[in-house]
Formats: sequence, structure tokens, C-alpha cells
Amino acid sequence: THDSRYLVNGGVAEIGIRARIEAYAGTIKNPSISDGTRTVRALVTMAVGDVLEISTVPGSKYVRLNGENHMFFDKNSVFFSLPPGVSEITVDADEGLDNARAAVFYRRKYGGV
Repeated sequence: THDSRYLVNGGVAEIGIRARIEAYAGTIKNPSISDGTRTVRALVTMAVGDVLEISTVPGSKYVRLNGENHMFFDKNSVFFSLPPGVSEITVDADEGLDNARAAVFYRRKYGGV
């Protein structure tokens, strides 16, 4: 199973997102975030207490485990941006998704006058 949320980008420009996935009840194998067509997948087995952060924000793209940068994402990962409007964001994992707490953060962008 997976967990999906709808985000509304009410701004006028594409935005990146930041996802925080915490292993609170058991291990999580290869967690990922997706916009339906593009995915960022971390190749890691998280233990209880581990926190994975994924940022797709232009100029600040990263995958961090417990605050440290890691290059352990799947080679097919795409650090996507969301266009204005409604987008579905999915948090998933190969195993242990029920052991996760996840949150997704974003900031709207508006054009200047």
C-alpha cells in the first residue's frame, strides 16, 4: 500500500517539495516519494528512529538520513518540481510503509510585479 496526499500549488511557478519520513514502529525498506510519473527512491533500510529527508527544491536538492547527506538514491530517481495547480504526492516503500510517519512541505512561488 501507499499513502497519497493532494497538494495545491496556488502560486504561478513550479515548486519543489521537501518530504520527511520517520521510521517510528519498525524498519522501512527503500522509501520513496512520487508525483505519479516521477519518483525519488532512497536505497536504504531505515531502523526505528531514523529520519529520511528528501528535497526536490531547485538549488537545494538532497537526500538526507538523520541529517547527513547521502547519495544512496536509485539511479532512475528524478528530483521533480510541481506545476501550479493540484498534484498528487505519494509516499511509498518496498517494505514497512506502515512503520512510517510522513509529512510533505512546500512553499508557493509568486511572480514579481
